[in-house]
Amino acid sequence: MISVLINWSYVFITTYIIGYFTLSRAYRFYKHERHIGIMSTAYAGFFSIFYKVGIVANIVMILFCVLFVWLDRTHYTDILSDINGGKFIGRIFGSGSTRIIKVIVFLIFFVAALFFTTEGNFFSDSGYYHEQSIRWIEEFGTVKGSVHILKRLAYNSCYFCQCALYSMRDIFSQSLHCLSGFYGILVMGYALAGFNKSIRTNAIRLAPFVYFILLCSEITSPASDYPLVFSVFYVAIRWFELLDDNEEHYSPYALLSLFVVFLISIKLTVGCLILIVIKPAIAMIKEKRVKEIITSIMAGIIILLPYFIRNYIICGWLIYPFTKIDIFNPDWKLPMRQVQADADEIKVWGRGMGQLGGQVTDSIKVWLPHWWEYMSVPNRLIVASAIIVLSVYLVYRVCRFISEVIRHGIKKTATEVVIDNIDRYIFEAALLFSLLYWFFESPLFRYGVCYIFIAMFYSIGDMLGEAWNKSVIIRAAVVLICVLTMIPFTNGIIEYFKWNYECILYYSDYEYFVMQEDYPRVEYGTTEINGVTFYYPKEELGQIGYHMFPALWFNGTDNVESRGDKITDGYRYKH
Repeated sequence: MISVLINWSYVFITTYIIGYFTLSRAYRFYKHERHIGIMSTAYAGFFSIFYKVGIVANIVMILFCVLFVWLDRTHYTDILSDINGGKFIGRIFGSGSTRIIKVIVFLIFFVAALFFTTEGNFFSDSGYYHEQSIRWIEEFGTVKGSVHILKRLAYNSCYFCQCALYSMRDIFSQSLHCLSGFYGILVMGYALAGFNKSIRTNAIRLAPFVYFILLCSEITSPASDYPLVFSVFYVAIRWFELLDDNEEHYSPYALLSLFVVFLISIKLTVGCLILIVIKPAIAMIKEKRVKEIITSIMAGIIILLPYFIRNYIICGWLIYPFTKIDIFNPDWKLPMRQVQADADEIKVWGRGMGQLGGQVTDSIKVWLPHWWEYMSVPNRLIVASAIIVLSVYLVYRVCRFISEVIRHGIKKTATEVVIDNIDRYIFEAALLFSLLYWFFESPLFRYGVCYIFIAMFYSIGDMLGEAWNKSVIIRAAVVLICVLTMIPFTNGIIEYFKWNYECILYYSDYEYFVMQEDYPRVEYGTTEINGVTFYYPKEELGQIGYHMFPALWFNGTDNVESRGDKITDGYRYKH
């Protein structure tokens, strides 16, 4: 537990310093004075291309942080003054009677996040390849053709580079895995600090807290889903904060779009959300901001560059498992048939047909019933509630439009709707396309839970916000409708609460009060490739974990050969 607190403190300090330095200059470039303080960077991804990510990467980062603090010393002097003057909490959570409530709620979730980050259940995919991905980055950085050793290493995510950067393995003699909890507490704190009078935005602020209840028992795992979902919640909250503040300058929207570009390097499934770039792009084009447009495009490329380069080095493909872009042919390249088979397998398993011999060509009539049955009961309740809420909200939006048409006429109403609400429509379109892409490509619940929650809470918040300005009868009716539509959702969350309570009872032995629980160990066998010992799980296609390194998924290496005498020379198929 103490090791987690040390890790979080280090992560917060370094990301804040780098984020503040980067964003403050970005806002100056865009000729806008407002700025936010924290933003993730692609630093670890770039570093992994050239060298292993460990103590050297951290020393370089710390040197940069020292330089940035000196350059922004006035800002940090003000922060120290606030801390000494007892104003720091007020600076974060505001003033007034709600501050104490916010602080109490934050402390509750902070302690919960600390507890479950210290010890908990490890997500199954972490044992299959997340932990090995981090270990490869810690030991060697990026190795050519490492996909031939463990195929799932091709599921490249810059999040694993972050995990390696902040694992503190050289200090604690074990690799810490605290970043999922850090992302969670950071976004929940941000959501909580900004609670205000906007019912719609406040409703969206609830999403990260509810999501935490769903995943907290596994938040110790270095799974890329968790930081991605929390970050998508941040994007939604920030977008509507800007709309609530009537922010007209394009710069905060442009920077938010660049943040989405960064999220794409964590997981490709967030790609449709980049549609929010339409708003700042239109504004910059109208104002003929050629320099800003070119710089924004270049910034997006730089953010994604380590992701693309690592893909190429690991498996020979620019985007994996996307076979439409086939422009490289290195000797370590994974054959197209295997890449396409992997892409098809992701869809089949996402549709709940993986254990039933399903095919990617199966129609929706075939896979939809199995997809529903494949989900756990709590998840089914949540999805059912989402369907009900969105159906009611659709009817509400249609009725509201018809009411305005009756009042003002079709031409005036349509024009006003488009002009007055274009910014929210852009986000709604991005959210809708994200939901549709998730559902038809690979509708595994954990892939799409962020879009489901945002859609639900946005719909509820929009209806309540509109009704609050109406009569008491209308207000009561809308509240009743919202409560009724959320009953299945509430029942699903209660089931998760029960599970979390059982986990607390099971883990509350204070065994890991000082040091975080280490990665699990598994039974293994060994084999050799070119004189190098490799490990594989004794259980057929089982988890291999972190400690048995380098690891194969199973004992079968006849078709793999080394490209040289060392592991860093890489691997390829035998010709």
